[in-house]
Amino acid sequence: MIEQVLIHLKEINYVYGLHKSAYILMNALREKCLVNTEFKNATVETIRTKLLKLGAVITISKRRVLIAISRACPDQEIFVTVRERLSRLPCPG
Repeated sequence: MIEQVLIHLKEINYVYGLHKSAYILMNALREKCLVNTEFKNATVETIRTKLLKLGAVITISKRRVLIAISRACPDQEIFVTVRERLSRLPCPG
């Protein structure tokens, strides 16, 4: 799945450029994964600061990516919700 996402990101970057790719991804994240959460109308900076700039330990194996976040993370519920919604989205390509 990670490989498919990276391939899709490369295709977006080729067509639109890096800054437009980031904008498209953030809007897709907001529209598909952050509906009915406190971040549904959040700015890109708020989403980046509270959800993407997260202290975590990432372990990559052949079959999966494990993201271990602290139990003290204040937005842990929303992070789990986003992960669940992302995993239900169809893979591009």
